[in-house]
Amino acid sequence: MERLAIGDFFDRVALGAGERDALVSPDQGVHWRYREVHARTRQLAKGLMGLGVDPGDHVAVFSTNRVEWVLLKLAVAKVGAVLVPVDPRADAAELAHVLADAQASTLFLADTADGLSLADVFYECDPDARQRPAGRFSSRRFPVLKRIAALGTEAPAGGVLPWADVVAAGAGITDHLLRRRQEAVAPTDLATVQYTAGTTGDAKGVKLTHQSVVANAAAVGDCMRLGRADRLCVPVSFARPYGSVVGILTPLGRGATVIVPSEHFDAGRTLAAIAAERATAVLAEPRMLVSMLRHPDVLRADVSSLRTGLVTGGACPVGLVPEAIARLHLPELSVGYGLAETTAIVTQTRPDDAIDLRATTAGRALLDVEVKIVDPTSGVEVATGAEGELCCRGPSVMCGYYERPEATAAVLGANGWLRTGDRAVMDRFGNCTLTGRVPR
Repeated sequence: MERLAIGDFFDRVALGAGERDALVSPDQGVHWRYREVHARTRQLAKGLMGLGVDPGDHVAVFSTNRVEWVLLKLAVAKVGAVLVPVDPRADAAELAHVLADAQASTLFLADTADGLSLADVFYECDPDARQRPAGRFSSRRFPVLKRIAALGTEAPAGGVLPWADVVAAGAGITDHLLRRRQEAVAPTDLATVQYTAGTTGDAKGVKLTHQSVVANAAAVGDCMRLGRADRLCVPVSFARPYGSVVGILTPLGRGATVIVPSEHFDAGRTLAAIAAERATAVLAEPRMLVSMLRHPDVLRADVSSLRTGLVTGGACPVGLVPEAIARLHLPELSVGYGLAETTAIVTQTRPDDAIDLRATTAGRALLDVEVKIVDPTSGVEVATGAEGELCCRGPSVMCGYYERPEATAAVLGANGWLRTGDRAVMDRFGNCTLTGRVPR
């Protein structure tokens, strides 16, 4: 199991992979090599320090998929702050809940999402924010929030600090100061507070450590047999652990390439990016695979470079996996299952599993993860083949809900076993088939 902080996990590869492609975005016209991503991440980390972002501060990001999102994830980790992703589809009430509950000190927001101004969504939470000077934010509703900054190069709205000013704020921060800050970050430190509906209903912040995130990214990459020659197309949202952990850290931790096909999922753009960038792997949710398979461009797009992929995020319709394997040239496509409380993925099929197995199950436990099926009422493990609640424990399991000890105790036992709230059946080889939710 990897026992590294995120910054060290990335640096270990980036420093030896300087001229290989790291991050590609056709929409943004970006084609950065590892050397450039590493340098830009360091500049941004210094900028965060220059702005006064302290270790343990919570930094929220409210944005669609952009290359700056990737830089921010790495830079926040380097300075020992905690990333708080916000779904770009969130409305004002949802955004306000996350900012207040997570006690965010900094908010980065992109210009728009699906044509909607994300700054306007924030101004619904605090109408007076538009009139406040950029970089000097104060609010009665969000007393901890100190600064709002643009994520990207578009002209920011009123009261929002430009991206260039964030980077420039690090002018007085030396390499030595950044190195000392990064060296102080431990693998067991909190890296992310991920908001989710959770296993008991209301929106809660899932606490994930650097070790949890790195371990999960590495384990999924092992299952996908991802190597430095791979080019991973990532149409899934960075605001979810599937996108930010598997979509960013899994490839960047192996010297592979991250391809961001568009800011939000678009089947045509995804197919075009796969063809143009010669992607060898793709992440998807079932609905995304369906959209790609039903899109007219699937008949003319050259997807012959694809080898593998991972689909998760819900039950796959009957026949979807075999069709995707055949028509999208994905002979090693795997299927996974996970939730925010398990970082991203907890079970996954392997590339050499039979197609029937990959079409009907969510695979077996990842490396260093234990899975069992229990009676939802008694908590006693059931016999092989019997239905019950899927439970798991291991390095990728959350350390609890943020500021919610009672909610944590309801799903996470003192012995480390997490009750997922999902019903499943496990066969004698450990492969799990999801059957529904456990009534609460």
